[in-house]
Amino acid sequence: MVEIGLEKLSAVAIAGALVLALAGCDIATALLGGVGLPCDSDDSCAEGQLCIGRECRQTWACHADSECPGGYYCDSRRWTCKPTSTPPPDAAAADQLAHPDAASDRAVPSDAALDAGADDTCPADTAAASDGTPADSALPDNADPDSAVPDASVPDASVSDASVPDALVPDTACPGVLCDGGCFSTGTCCWNSDCRLPTSECTESHVCLGKVRLQQDVDGETGVRDTHLDKFFPDSNYKTSSMLSVRCVPDIGGCVVDKVALVKFRIPETFGGVSVSVNDARLALYPGSRSGSSWLEVSTYQILRDWDTSAATWDLATSLGHWSVAGCDGIGFDRSEVASDTVLLTATGQWFEWKITDLVQCWMDDPTTNHGVLLKPTAADDIVMYDLCSSDTGTIDHHPVLVIDFVER
Repeated sequence: MVEIGLEKLSAVAIAGALVLALAGCDIATALLGGVGLPCDSDDSCAEGQLCIGRECRQTWACHADSECPGGYYCDSRRWTCKPTSTPPPDAAAADQLAHPDAASDRAVPSDAALDAGADDTCPADTAAASDGTPADSALPDNADPDSAVPDASVPDASVSDASVPDALVPDTACPGVLCDGGCFSTGTCCWNSDCRLPTSECTESHVCLGKVRLQQDVDGETGVRDTHLDKFFPDSNYKTSSMLSVRCVPDIGGCVVDKVALVKFRIPETFGGVSVSVNDARLALYPGSRSGSSWLEVSTYQILRDWDTSAATWDLATSLGHWSVAGCDGIGFDRSEVASDTVLLTATGQWFEWKITDLVQCWMDDPTTNHGVLLKPTAADDIVMYDLCSSDTGTIDHHPVLVIDFVER
């Protein structure tokens, strides 16, 4: 009975081998557990797979040759381990993926082992030239046929965030994203030209950093809105004024404000839906004139409600609604309680900057909160008025500017 059983098993094995031989390479691969879809290039395969011998095969991520098993090198175009000559059987690859720590101690199976039990590999994949060099199909896509030296070219732009090497995944020592030795609190690793915004650049640290400069009538920008409010003319609208006037009268513990300015930039639309983290954002204004030589302290506050540039006055926010407190001064309703920044104006004919990074990040995260910035005097050493150039002033170079430094998320 044992002899009959062995004969039956041998017959089954022989029949199975014939089926695989007749069925073709692709079907044989599928039957024997290969990942096995036909391909023309690595880009034809799913993430984590490479096109080896016109067939998609599972591989593992790497950042250096030392992270690959024996007989493999780290292909920097896709940051995955590629065989220097013959691909290993799928079973061996699966085992190495399941035990990555031991992968580097294993060598590629010999030709004899492949011939003995590796029917899942096409003959064309393992063929070698008569002079002993690997066949062209086993070489890296852009390698010299006369040399099996791995290609060290920069990865192509098709590499996605999902294929970032394991070595760059955040660890306990880096609470954010670990890119090429640098730890970043936000963002994603990039390679070559992966950045989505034309104003971004993939830096040497593999993070997409960018800068945007917004100024009315410059580079097609038309979304800036500004005006000022005057206590002495509470019903007047200054939409078309060339100046944004700010003034206060010194008083005990501060000053009595009678002129404030409002400025709003159309920010989120500039980024086309791409999520970013704002590293720095600065509002720059250019004083064109002043009423005296004294200094004036001016603070920026977040405006908390809608206002209409064409209708805003000292009393009105829109044609149908008043400010909670005249002059956009209702804390928690018209403006924030805490200033985002405070700057001392001391001269004309030069730029002054207010840092409003947190405000811009808030507007990026929720565009409905973007109602602009209130510029309100908070101290002065004498009665003085500064006229800041508006977006309607004749000199375009002096229009209000907002500069945003950011990193793509």
